[in-house]
Amino acid sequence: MPKSVLVLLVLSVLTLFILVVVLHSKLLQQLKRRHPETWESLGSPTLLLNNSMANAARLLRFVHGKHYRELHDDELNRIARGLRAIELAYVAAFLLMALGLASLR
Repeated sequence: MPKSVLVLLVLSVLTLFILVVVLHSKLLQQLKRRHPETWESLGSPTLLLNNSMANAARLLRFVHGKHYRELHDDELNRIARGLRAIELAYVAAFLLMALGLASLR
């Protein structure tokens, strides 16, 4: 893999990571503010504090299982759909970057 492509992949991974963090934060804020019962059922997760593996797994199932749609909140749906798409793009870019780095050896 050409080094220029690898540099673009690294920059893509970093950009996507920032987007994941921003959307994750917005999702948690929206859940806490507008759907506190659901937020509590997910373990009252926050971006950094109280972010255990169990809470992360619950939130991952909530988002990727599309359970957010049950709340009938258009703004939450928009954020969650965006987060799902960006997370999938992040994983794909990360895997491509890892393969590219492995090919340098």
